[in-house]
Amino acid sequence: MAVLRRNTQKINTLNIDAVFITHPHDDHYGGFSYLCRSQAGQDFTIENIYYSVFDSKTYGKFWPCMETMIRESNFSSQISARGPPVVPDKEIDLKILYPFKKVIKSSPDKNDDSIVLSLQHQKIRFLFTGDASKSVERELLAQGIRSNVLKLGHHGSRTASNEDFLKAVKPLSGDFHVVVSSNDKDGKGKRYGHPHKETLATLERFENLQLYRTDLHGTVLMVSDGSSISISTLGKKDVSRAALWKPGKKTK
Repeated sequence: MAVLRRNTQKINTLNIDAVFITHPHDDHYGGFSYLCRSQAGQDFTIENIYYSVFDSKTYGKFWPCMETMIRESNFSSQISARGPPVVPDKEIDLKILYPFKKVIKSSPDKNDDSIVLSLQHQKIRFLFTGDASKSVERELLAQGIRSNVLKLGHHGSRTASNEDFLKAVKPLSGDFHVVVSSNDKDGKGKRYGHPHKETLATLERFENLQLYRTDLHGTVLMVSDGSSISISTLGKKDVSRAALWKPGKKTK
């Protein structure tokens, strides 16, 4: 995930305030490889980079790229709920909810090393869960996780999105916006058939739930003014209910 801010000194460049590498799986960090190319510095500058795992063997071929981003950023750190704190912003409050402490040794299931991040903009709250599984979700239940928007865990896999967790996240009033980052064109989304039918069946039981899927809607853009959310999609505008609640197609 990246938070973008226009660089006021170079009108044709973007300043990336913060980059979060949730965990060491290439479908979560692979896109950052662009920032390691020589020409990328003409387009982007990175202020801060945060990560849950710091281990060259775990990242494999991506490690040189990660070292480059760390070297060229103004600040970098392995983070957890214990700190260090994310760079403060006057408009938003960013909190790391998980991992509870720094990851010294990567978990057997690297998904459970995922950064879980809460972003609060006045009255509007977003929750980003990476690929955290149901076991992590259960550990988060004791925390205040109620949010207007949820980036669903693990691309809508059956391994995440426990019903108790969803109940704890769902806002007390208003719409519950859920975004599934899934892909039916290439990559792992095509291999695993995300989102899974079990997850969709759980989601469908919730009232006032608005579901967005990147495999159907394309990029989902949400703009908050602090009291409401404006949502637009860059793909299909009208997705039928039958298509929306149909599981992802798994292909070889």
